[in-house]
Amino acid sequence: MQKKESPETPEHTVLTLSLPTDLAEQIRSIIREKGVEALAAVLKHGIEEMKVREAIALYRSGKTLIEAARMVGMSLSELVAKIEMRSVPLNRGRLWSYGMRAALISERTMRAILNRLSPSEQYDLGREMGYTVQYVMKIDTWLKKHWNKVFDYLIKEGFGDIELDEEAGLITIRDPFFTQPVTRGYLETALGVRLEVVESSPEKIVFKITEPF
Repeated sequence: MQKKESPETPEHTVLTLSLPTDLAEQIRSIIREKGVEALAAVLKHGIEEMKVREAIALYRSGKTLIEAARMVGMSLSELVAKIEMRSVPLNRGRLWSYGMRAALISERTMRAILNRLSPSEQYDLGREMGYTVQYVMKIDTWLKKHWNKVFDYLIKEGFGDIELDEEAGLITIRDPFFTQPVTRGYLETALGVRLEVVESSPEKIVFKITEPF
C-alpha cells in the first residue's frame, strides 16, 4: 500500500529523492524509530557541517574568516561557535581530542611557559612532543608521501599555516603557535628529517630540510 504524501504547507515542502538503497534504509529506520523531526535534525546538522568544512577550506585558501562565513551563508559568530564545538567536552572538567586528554590554553600562556626553558630545552621538548603525531595518525609519518596529511593534521590542531616547497626543500610555518626551537624539534621527529633555520620571527618560521635522521 502506498503512503499518502503530506500536503505542502508554508513551513513544509514535499521532496521526492532517488537515493542509494542502504542510505534509504537508514532514513526509513530513523523515521520509524525517532520520527520525521529527528530526520530533519540529522539533515540540518549535516548541512551545517558541510558549510563549516567549506568555510574552513575557503579560509585556508586565503579568505578571511569573515569572508568565508559570508560566502557559505553563516555569520562569523555562528562559524566560530561551530568550529569550537568540534572538540568533545566531558564531565569533571575534562576535554578529549583524538582519544587523548587535552586542554585549551592561550598562546600567551604557552609562551610564558616556554620562555622559562632555554632554547636547547625547548628543542628537546619539541623532539619529544613530535612522537605523538604517529601515535595519533596511525601512519608512518616519516614517509614523504604522508607529509601533506601530517601538515593538514597540524593545521587543524592550530600549529600554524604550513606550506611545503618540495623543489626548494623548504617548510614555511606562518603564525606559528610554538617557538622556533619547539617547532623545529617537533617537525624533525614527526617527519624524520633534520631542519636548518632559514628565517625566524613570531609571524613566520622557515626551515630548510637538510637530511633524513
